[in-house]
Amino acid sequence: MPPPPCPTRPRPRGPIVHAVAVLCALIAPGCEDPPMARGRGPKVAGATPAPPTDEGTEPEGRTARPERATRRPAEAPACPAGTEPRGGTPPDDYEFSCVRRYDDGSVVLHGPFRRWNRRGVPIVEGSYREGKKHGTFVEYDDDGTKKSEARYRDGVYDGPWRTYYPDGQIKAEGRYRDGKKHGPARFYHPNGRLAAESTYREDLRVGRSVNYAPDGTIESEGSYERGLKEGLWRERDDAGRLVERTYHAGRRTTP
Repeated sequence: MPPPPCPTRPRPRGPIVHAVAVLCALIAPGCEDPPMARGRGPKVAGATPAPPTDEGTEPEGRTARPERATRRPAEAPACPAGTEPRGGTPPDDYEFSCVRRYDDGSVVLHGPFRRWNRRGVPIVEGSYREGKKHGTFVEYDDDGTKKSEARYRDGVYDGPWRTYYPDGQIKAEGRYRDGKKHGPARFYHPNGRLAAESTYREDLRVGRSVNYAPDGTIESEGSYERGLKEGLWRERDDAGRLVERTYHAGRRTTP
């Protein structure tokens, strides 16, 4: 005798779902089970089910945040006698200095100075004397790599200076005297090879100067007087050959 046709079933709700599934199986074997009896649950209006994910991973379409290195709280340097601290250290503040107050109400920076970015990485370190930069100042990129360093005396450059490439290689170095470049200076290619060497006097090039290609070969060489090319120079022409040319007061006097 053929089995009876599958009955029209009301949509099951609440706790009767399991009972309906069992009854259908008894009276009409082979009929499809109700969705909830197979663990598919009813759809909720406006809801989109999230795809399954492996344990410990983010669902597709989201990017896991990279782990960031944590920094120890920065310590404020000691202020000299007769001064008081101003500002603070990360994460409460991002600039620290020492100030000296006078009876006339004026306030000047005097002592160590520090500045940090919002991630707590130092970006400036130095010191002031009576409101002027004094001593070595060091600047850093946002990732903490050193960008430049120079010495000051009463607010002007005075002493050695140096700049750096982002990978830490030296980019240039020399000296200042009374705020002007003075003495030998060297410049470097990113590969570390010498790019140029010159001598300065009161910010102007003087004497012999040489420029080098990244492979170390000479590109040009000659002399300066008060910042202008003077005398015989060896330079590369458009074909890449070293040729001799003569200059006077910065003007070329030979083809």
